[in-house]
Amino acid sequence: MKISSISVVVLLLVGAFIVSGCSAYDRESIDGGGGSDYLVVKSTPELVIPEHMDAIEVEDLWVVPDIEYRPLAQFFPDGAPRPRPIVGDADPDLVRIQNLGEQGSWMVVYRAPETVWPVVKQWIQDSGLEIRHEDPRIGILFSERILIDDAQPDSPQGLVNQGKQKANIIGGSDWLAVQLENGVVPGSTEVHLRYMNEQTEESITTDVWPERSTSLEIERAVLNNLANYDASGYVTPTVSIEAAKISLKPKAQVIEDEEGFPALALHVNFTRAWATVQKALENADFDVVSQESRDGYFDVEVSEEVLRKKQKNFFMQLIRLGNAGTSEYPSTVRVRIEKAENTEDDLHIVRLENVDEEETLSVEFARELLLILREHAR
Repeated sequence: MKISSISVVVLLLVGAFIVSGCSAYDRESIDGGGGSDYLVVKSTPELVIPEHMDAIEVEDLWVVPDIEYRPLAQFFPDGAPRPRPIVGDADPDLVRIQNLGEQGSWMVVYRAPETVWPVVKQWIQDSGLEIRHEDPRIGILFSERILIDDAQPDSPQGLVNQGKQKANIIGGSDWLAVQLENGVVPGSTEVHLRYMNEQTEESITTDVWPERSTSLEIERAVLNNLANYDASGYVTPTVSIEAAKISLKPKAQVIEDEEGFPALALHVNFTRAWATVQKALENADFDVVSQESRDGYFDVEVSEEVLRKKQKNFFMQLIRLGNAGTSEYPSTVRVRIEKAENTEDDLHIVRLENVDEEETLSVEFARELLLILREHAR
């Protein structure tokens, strides 16, 4: 089949028109005006909630923080915040029991609280217990009175019965309390449990979280039962609408003072704060030169020569930030734990000091070191 000369001319004209049209197209309309528009926050109109609906059900689950001006920040003081580096090693244990002597035990689950809450409720139901009081917003569950007669030995009721016999606890009303808290490691959950025995036959009505269990041995036995239940995978962790209401304060967070210098806030008492920092230094493989619990500090070797021998990626990042600042690179850093002022809560602040020099540590170096401690805390 032959193509006429007229057809060839028409095809050439159409091709030339398309090429010229593409080259004349304003690329600014594609780019949206430049490469820095992603820094400009654009808000949508507020969501109007119908009167018959609860506003709490449609709140944002994740809060986008404001970009604040920080005069001491050496990188992006007014622009986009740097992404937080992942400095911790992955922990293969998803569920573990932490023990702090007479201060009790707790379970650490490396999942978010909203996925742990349904598992705890299912454990209570499968154990044949009943929930007397619950408040998902603060992560609290109280059981009804526990019936221990004819209980299976490996059930929570059986463990309570055995524990009462060993501890010589006679009669009374037995019940359990469970509280969820954010873990020290971001994305983890702490599950605290209390076993209580009230020497009364009347119904238990309290909704106040008990500070200590009647028996630490029974507490640990029942908590271990819950940990085994979670780790066995009887219930697939899911996020329920009810669990999405959980709003717990962070257990550990990097904060800044009025001048923008970082510190680590731990919402725990001093004994646990000390144990947390000590374990974080050990897990991260820092060399502790000296320590004094009465004055609340650890002196840590951070010299470039020592850290390079560790051959860890997060130490290489710490060295880079230490050399990039205007301050001289430190060799020893004091990690000091102080009780927070003007608060009745168990809140302790971890601050960093330069032991060898009078000048302060660089902001980026101090922030990175605190992040390493937080990520390695257990």
